Amino acid sequence: VTSLPPARSSGFLRAEPSRFFGRGEDLARVDAPSEGSRLVTIVGPGGIGKTRLAMRYAATRRGSFGSAWFCDMRDAHAPSEMARVVLRAFGGTRGGQVLDAEATLLHTLAARPDALVILDNVEHLVARGAAAVVRRWSAAAPDVRFLVTSRVALGLSRERVVELGGVSASDAVELFVERVRERIVDFSPEGAERASLA
Repeated sequence: VTSLPPARSSGFLRAEPSRFFGRGEDLARVDAPSEGSRLVTIVGPGGIGKTRLAMRYAATRRGSFGSAWFCDMRDAHAPSEMARVVLRAFGGTRGGQVLDAEATLLHTLAARPDALVILDNVEHLVARGAAAVVRRWSAAAPDVRFLVTSRVALGLSRERVVELGGVSASDAVELFVERVRERIVDFSPEGAERASLA
């Protein structure tokens, strides 16, 4: 019996935390090709918006999935802990301990054939064997879709990689203005000031 790591924000997908800016083309790239890969990895440097894009994708495509689940892989210190983190997101570890996490998870995934499972922040597990874990899960639950965020790709043959760059200058300015307005309500840059921000 193995104890679970401490809980973060894993679980059934909740409402988006703030207004989403731009990234329409990036959302379309996560969708394409329309027949879809069952494994898509959003790749980019830290802080670029991978997690936010994954959450936006799930929020705007709700009708395409029976359910959507967010799993913060920072809670997994090794690939062997990944199944327990996902199980916790599904609510399958109420007592905090499991005997065979992966077998239990595979049964759980098979019972949710139309689920979208977001595996967030996987980069620290890639060099240690995360790809083999995801390959087993995909083979055991071929109707479940996995959306991974990582600084590096998993390197699986059926993985589709979406490389994420920065947002447009206009979207960046709008995001900046909204964040400042959280502190200074009447902040409304115009003309040269807005151009300077861009």
